[in-house]
Amino acid sequence: MAKVTTEMLSWRVVLVQLGVFILVMGHVVSFVRQRDHWPFSSYPMYSQVELDTNITRYRVYGVQASTGTEFDLMTEPAYITPFDMTRLNSGLRYMESRDPDKLGDALDSLLSIYERRRLDGEHSGPPLNGMRIYSVEWEVQPTAGNTNQPIRQELVHEFTRDISTVERNSP
Repeated sequence: MAKVTTEMLSWRVVLVQLGVFILVMGHVVSFVRQRDHWPFSSYPMYSQVELDTNITRYRVYGVQASTGTEFDLMTEPAYITPFDMTRLNSGLRYMESRDPDKLGDALDSLLSIYERRRLDGEHSGPPLNGMRIYSVEWEVQPTAGNTNQPIRQELVHEFTRDISTVERNSP
């Protein structure tokens, strides 16, 4: 059996103390600078209690070329691919806060992606000639049974293309 020496133990003690010191100082620096540096983060997303019983999100609606009626594109993931609901909502909110004039360009691009994917047979959605962004608010319910019944819906931005462009590109 190996003989345990005090020299070996003191080396390990110093190593453990150094590790603890680095860990504690990492937390102190992150706290003082109020910055999140993993693994020293305070995880702010989970550090607050949400008391508001309503939730507001941006939703993108497509305007059908043939009827002019609108429908929520975010109910079918294939309609907004390569985006998902969360990233699209966050991106549109960020864009509106930085440069609201670019929302029309964003909707134009999203409409182009939608139509290209429709023509390629990647989804079965109807031809669109426009898109609208709404700020939609719901009362939070435990079962989310009211997803189709918002308490408020406000138009944020609208983009419309010339109908002849859509008809030329339809199969």
